[in-house]
Amino acid sequence: MSKQYLAIDLGPSGGRAVLGSIENGTLRLREIHQFSNTPATIVGHRYWDVLRLFLGIKNAMVKAQELGGFSSIALKQNVCRVWTLSVTYTST
Repeated sequence: MSKQYLAIDLGPSGGRAVLGSIENGTLRLREIHQFSNTPATIVGHRYWDVLRLFLGIKNAMVKAQELGGFSSIALKQNVCRVWTLSVTYTST
């Protein structure tokens, strides 16, 4: 089996996880998980609910592991098209 790579995309209303691999020279992508990004309101201010996002990412990782595992994970967050946070981890 070829190596699989997990990508997590966080948006303003939700997140999704995509598992990718290269098989016979062809890139294969499949969406394996979606989760909501509902803001938390604290003292009249809205914040990202980081615990809900963490749970969504964790569930995506569990699902990817059930589908054969992954050798690398990338996390992308794009807020209002002003800045982007990207994190990548590769196992050794």
